[in-house]
Amino acid sequence: MPQDAPAPGTQLHDTSEAFQLVQDLASQLSSGELRLPSLPEVVIRIRKTLQNPDFDADELGRQLGSEPVLAGSVLKLANSVTYRRNAAETASLTAAIARIGASMVRSASMNFAMQQLQAAKQFRHLEPLLKPEWRRSKLVAGLCHALARRTRRANPDEMLMIGLVHNVGRIFILSHAEHYPITFSNPAVLEDLMSHWHPTIGGAIAESWGLPEAGMQAIAQQCTPDDQQDHRHPVTDILQIAVGLADCPAEDAAALDGLAATPGPRRLGLDAAALVETQGDGAEWVDLLS
Repeated sequence: MPQDAPAPGTQLHDTSEAFQLVQDLASQLSSGELRLPSLPEVVIRIRKTLQNPDFDADELGRQLGSEPVLAGSVLKLANSVTYRRNAAETASLTAAIARIGASMVRSASMNFAMQQLQAAKQFRHLEPLLKPEWRRSKLVAGLCHALARRTRRANPDEMLMIGLVHNVGRIFILSHAEHYPITFSNPAVLEDLMSHWHPTIGGAIAESWGLPEAGMQAIAQQCTPDDQQDHRHPVTDILQIAVGLADCPAEDAAALDGLAATPGPRRLGLDAAALVETQGDGAEWVDLLS
C-alpha cells in the first residue's frame, strides 16, 4: 500500500491531491505540454493512404498485412455476418478491403490503436481499473454504429471510430494512478474528477489523432448539458445516446423510457422500442472488435 494511502475502510475527505491533479492537467493542456498517446506508425500510414479517394487497394493490403493483428481484425470483419452476406469467406486483404470499405478499414485501424494502447507496459498494472473501460469503448462503439445506421444521420463506420475513442480521456487519467495514490484510492473522488475532465482530455487526444471535427466535438461535449451545445452535428447526439444506452439495462423499461424522453433521442426520432433494438444490434460489435 502506498505510504500516503489511508487504512482500508477509511473514508477519504482530503481532496487536495485531486485538486493538484486537476491543476496539473489544466496547466499541461493550456501550455500544450500534455503528453498525449500517439498512434502506431502503421495506423498513420493507413490513414495517409486513405486520404486519397483513389487509393491503391493492393498497397493498403500490404500495409494491413504488416501487422498480423490488424490484418486479422479486417478479415474477421469482412467474414462476419454483417459484411459477408452470401459471399464466400475470404483470406485476401484486398477482397476484404473491397467488402468492408475504406471507412471501416479506418475504424479497424483505430481499434488496433486502442488495442496497442491496452497492451502498453505502463498500463498492465492498472488492468483492474482499465478492463471495464476497454470493454465499454467497444460497447459504445457498437451502439454508435447501430444508432447511425438506424437514424441515417451519420456515417456508421465513422461513428464506430468515435465510439471506440470516446473514453480515451478516462483511460489517460487512469494512467496517472501511481502518481496520485490518495485520489485513486477514493472511487467517489476519482469518478467525479474523471466525469469532469475526461471529455476535454479525450477531445484533445482525438484532435492529436486527426479525428474529424464533428468527432472531436462529440467527444469533448459528450457530458455537456443539451442547452449548452450548438447542435451543429448529430454526431454528438448519437454519442450521448450510445453512452446512455451503455449504462441502461435492456430490462429496465423505466430507464429506457427516461432516456427516450431526453432531447437527443427526440431529435433523432428514437422511442424506447427503437432504443431496445439498438442495444441488441450494438452488442454484437463487442465480439467483432475483440
